[in-house]
Amino acid sequence: MKWNEKLHYARIKKGFSQQETATAVGITRACYAHYEQGVREPSLELLKKICTVLDISVDYLLDDTSDK
Repeated sequence: MKWNEKLHYARIKKGFSQQETATAVGITRACYAHYEQGVREPSLELLKKICTVLDISVDYLLDDTSDK
């Protein structure tokens, strides 16, 4: 599973909308949606904030060993 798919799944599992997640980390919903779509990649600082809000680790999100 790609990082953006994991991001989407973690948000759904947490019960948050894209807007709620975006507001919690201080970005627009459109910007957050681009991360879930894989169109853009967040900075490391923003990635840490997103992971904190969604209660997941950066390691989980970026680990691609499950793809192999």
